[in-house]
Amino acid sequence: MSSEKQGAFSGNLPKLYGLCLIAFINSATYGFDGSLMSGINAMPQYLNYFGVSDTGVLTGFIFSIYQIGFIVSAFFAGPFADKYGRRAGMGFGSGIIIVGAILGATSTTVTQFIVSRFVLGCGICFASAAAPSWVAEISHPTYRGTITGVYNTFWYVGNILATWTLYPCSYLETEVSFRLPIALQGFFGLIVVSSVWFIPESPRWLINNGKSEEALKILVHLHGNDDPDSELVKLEFEEMVEAASKPKESLYDYRPLFADRHNSYRSWLLIAAAVFGQMSGNAVISYFMPQMLKQAGITDTHMQLLLNAINSLISFAAAVTGASLVDRVGRRNLLLWCTGLATVCFAVITGVTATATDVAGSAVAVLFIYLFGIVFSFGWTPMQVLYPVEIVPYKNRAKGMGLNNLLVNICGFYSSYVTPIAMGSIGWRFYFVYIVWDLMEVFVIWKFFVETKGRTLEELDAIFDSADPVKESLKPIVRDVVDYTAVDVKAKE
Repeated sequence: MSSEKQGAFSGNLPKLYGLCLIAFINSATYGFDGSLMSGINAMPQYLNYFGVSDTGVLTGFIFSIYQIGFIVSAFFAGPFADKYGRRAGMGFGSGIIIVGAILGATSTTVTQFIVSRFVLGCGICFASAAAPSWVAEISHPTYRGTITGVYNTFWYVGNILATWTLYPCSYLETEVSFRLPIALQGFFGLIVVSSVWFIPESPRWLINNGKSEEALKILVHLHGNDDPDSELVKLEFEEMVEAASKPKESLYDYRPLFADRHNSYRSWLLIAAAVFGQMSGNAVISYFMPQMLKQAGITDTHMQLLLNAINSLISFAAAVTGASLVDRVGRRNLLLWCTGLATVCFAVITGVTATATDVAGSAVAVLFIYLFGIVFSFGWTPMQVLYPVEIVPYKNRAKGMGLNNLLVNICGFYSSYVTPIAMGSIGWRFYFVYIVWDLMEVFVIWKFFVETKGRTLEELDAIFDSADPVKESLKPIVRDVVDYTAVDVKAKE
């Protein structure tokens, strides 16, 4: 067996990382909205202008209409990226985001603001169906886990920009306090629209659309350091061509996701990952942290926004750290431990919020809200995109990510619509739902989630073809052609 190892910053890999930044911005756009609404919903300027409260049915609808836009677009976003390319999906989605941001920033009525939220959801759906697929499909196989994991950590880049824009804006007494942050959301879309056409298309998409020579050139340049005899590139190209030779289904036919046991297992894992990544309690903290802090005894708006902004920085650091370790620790172990610890954190938050009567109690509640953010961001933030992208084969990947986005936003709709109503009605008691749910997640991950570390996207077929995919995925990796992982692989004795 030959060996062809490459350092993380050698050859043309730094250039590849730079190209990936364009796709990462799509994730930042998503993250910006996550804290945007949380922040302006705590501003008296916004609440008074539109005549809404920070909890209740109308507030829940304003939050959740964004997810409805996402859900409506989910069935079309994947096929669009399959037909016109990953770059077109990112560019088209970003154009819609710009329109939504303009509508939102100029809103004079609640109706116009609701429409803007719907449009934003549609745009982000198209962009986020194409971007992670592009990242996974163009990444060097040795560092695919880290690069794809970093994609989702950029959610916190947008989150940080939003929270640290909202905090100083909260001191403004005019409408600018909430209109400026809303308008800034369109800035991300503008960057993508103007630059996405200068990055290479996904090699796998090119091969599947009769452009194999162009795909090979991209692989030779980015993965083979311009060496046309690179054994790694030869292996990758052969696997991609073989995968592309398989029969193709209709762009709008989602039945192949559940066509047989092999694909059904993959798709049910995707469904579980999509739901768990949104229903572990993270959406409550992301969208309603100021309201959680109020229930814990912190009532000053500026302090709520400041603590929210600090949380975004801490969570980002945790997410980047988790993404950097995912190829060493593995996907399965990371999710098991982090989900278990997140359950403990939410249990403490619930208990302290129920009994806190002084500053010390409030401080403990804030501490464990932060700890939950750290644990969740360390494990789930890198996995929310990486795991679904890895477990679905190329022919179903864009559709799979469309289904993933659909489920993410159905869960987001539930969280953003039901949470303000529940928190206004039963307060901290609502947290018990997440404690029980998180315990169930731990069991499902242990029982059914396969390990994908160290394998190419094409090599995962053997795992799902086996009688026991989990057991098969935990066996040592053996190759007879090229070792392109960061460690030596020994042949079976």
